[in-house]
Amino acid sequence: MRSRVHEGQPVLTVETLGGRVEELAADHVIAATGHRVDIAAPDFLGHGLRARLATSRGTPKLGAGCASSLPGLSFTGMPGGSSYGPAMRFVCGTGVASPRTAGHLAAYG
Repeated sequence: MRSRVHEGQPVLTVETLGGRVEELAADHVIAATGHRVDIAAPDFLGHGLRARLATSRGTPKLGAGCASSLPGLSFTGMPGGSSYGPAMRFVCGTGVASPRTAGHLAAYG
């Protein structure tokens, strides 16, 4: 519905499925349509990590539990779309990704 910045933080005004209007504050917001994933773009992963990550056309190759080729590193959401299908790109994909990722990561704990 709208977005604004309040005290340096993005705030989104959204309408819920129930018709209520709510404001959501976040540290970062990425909004795009037709966006192509390029796992080499975000610098928070670090060059050394990205260089060792198995990818295909800019996306990480994921196995069971949304796991990447690097032990303990999993991806969900948009980066998981190439391995798990387009539903991963949307909130509805969390129903698939959450239990699988949690189960996989629990093996490291």
